[in-house]
Amino acid sequence: MEVAVIGAGGFVGSAFVRQLRAVGHNPEEVRRETFGRHPGRSWDLVVDAAGNSRKYLAEKEPWRDFELTVGHKAAVLER
Repeated sequence: MEVAVIGAGGFVGSAFVRQLRAVGHNPEEVRRETFGRHPGRSWDLVVDAAGNSRKYLAEKEPWRDFELTVGHKAAVLER
């Protein structure tokens, strides 16, 4: 099965990568640095572990938090 983990460099994403490898998968690690290297790729499963972990941003600038979270998902889906 072809698997991609978006946010593979973060706390949750890296745990997904380790677990997937432990059960025999070789996940594609999609990170901030490698985001543009995957246009047109398709996978059987995409784990989206990327997100804003700054609670203060959600409280102080909710629209910016929305853009970082939902806007990021839209950018991923457009590729």
